[in-house]
Amino acid sequence: MAFMGLSNQGRVVGGHLADCSVDSDHKGLSIPHPINPFKRFKLTTETVLKWEELPSSEGLAGAVGQAAAKAALPGMLGKAVGAGLGAAMKPPRTVRVDWADGNQSVIELPEKLFLVFSVLLESRQVVTVTPTPAEPAPV
Repeated sequence: MAFMGLSNQGRVVGGHLADCSVDSDHKGLSIPHPINPFKRFKLTTETVLKWEELPSSEGLAGAVGQAAAKAALPGMLGKAVGAGLGAAMKPPRTVRVDWADGNQSVIELPEKLFLVFSVLLESRQVVTVTPTPAEPAPV
């Protein structure tokens, strides 16, 4: 998971097509079939009913890398290297996809692929609103 930010590939982490990769090509995004290498599941508005971004926590690997760089290198150099490692180890974006055939998948995408994904399927995005606690009325 930590190296996903360095590659240009995502992966299906749960549900339909679990453990498959998500690839980009000149036609868009697709997931190779786990058994038939000639078949691919395309992420398009025809195949995806809706999708939603799931909340994710900060990656532990990025925090550990930052702390190690700050401890090993003195002063400003350690801070600079730690900040660089933190940016490189940015956690993947996690989305839940509802397919047109009724299946669901949970997919992790690096930032670049998430940008492509969100632009291609912008019309299918479901935005969940978390309720905020109501403020007490002034007396």
